[in-house]
Amino acid sequence: MVSLHHIAIKVCCDIFQLT
Repeated sequence: MVSLHHIAIKVCCDIFQLT
C-alpha cells in the first residue's frame, strides 16, 4: 500500500511538471 506522504509527493511532482 502507498502511504499518504508518498501520494502527496507524487501529486506535488505532477503539479511541478505542469508548471
